[in-house]
Amino acid sequence: MQKAPAGATEDASAIERILIARVAITWLNLHLAEMKSEPVGSVSLILSKHQQYLIDRGQRRHSAAFKSLATVRQMALPLLIKIKAQIAISEKMEAK
Repeated sequence: MQKAPAGATEDASAIERILIARVAITWLNLHLAEMKSEPVGSVSLILSKHQQYLIDRGQRRHSAAFKSLATVRQMALPLLIKIKAQIAISEKMEAK
């Protein structure tokens, strides 16, 4: 059985868990690009520009992953509230 990614809750949908994993992966990719860009000696201008390009792309991917996760969570919230309200109503009716 796979361990849920950090930030995942038990009631997270499958798509949320996938997006949470995507956020973690894009963060790791960005972090690696930043680590590789640390100058170790003299670096050519072409290599420096390429490393900055990789960092920029990583930041865009990471931001897009966060935005996707936020959108899915925002769309799921009203549905979750409605389901919980219906459960509460049905429990009250069963108690009578």
